[in-house]
Amino acid sequence: MKKFIVFLISCILLFTLIVGFASGENLPVPEKKYLITFSNGEMSNAWRWAFVDSMEDWAYKFKKLGPGINYIWTNAGNDSAKQLMDCETLLSMNPDILIVSPNQDEPLDPVIDMANEAGVPLMIVDRSLIRKPVTGTYFTNITQNYTYSGAYQAVYALEWLKDKYGEYKGNIIEVQGIIGASPTTDEYVGIRSIIKYFPEVKIIATGERG
Repeated sequence: MKKFIVFLISCILLFTLIVGFASGENLPVPEKKYLITFSNGEMSNAWRWAFVDSMEDWAYKFKKLGPGINYIWTNAGNDSAKQLMDCETLLSMNPDILIVSPNQDEPLDPVIDMANEAGVPLMIVDRSLIRKPVTGTYFTNITQNYTYSGAYQAVYALEWLKDKYGEYKGNIIEVQGIIGASPTTDEYVGIRSIIKYFPEVKIIATGERG
């Protein structure tokens, strides 16, 4: 197993990205020149661009500390088969860690076995895979509760309908994210966990965003 500092550096990279906690000061100094690799699934929205840019910004900060780090990342362009090949390529570099933001959960689940066979620690961010940590070298999944997010969206929609019609009734058209991505699947469940209690509210159409 790789040294604990690798886990710490990676966690700080993701933690500062997600919650904006740390500054560029008082960061742990790498013990050696670590190779950190990142496989990104897609770049289809502004949040995703900010996510990737922040990863690069923090990698640059660590490059200037002690022996520094090497940071290599790939983008699959919303192609799960390509992302799996990207992960294979990154693992062939014998990195100290592989960070993956999967395009879809089921097609990317084999990366767990790939990382375990290579003996490389695996961190999944933003989205999830089918299997959960700890599985082999897959040690953590940094994400949010998208089922709760879906439930919150449903509550917002219900209140909007009540404001418009004076009661909870009306039709909803649902525009989803990438089909097969864990946020889309979990939000689907969350929305319906609330809507089912309001028989006069119907989801009349569901489709993937264009």
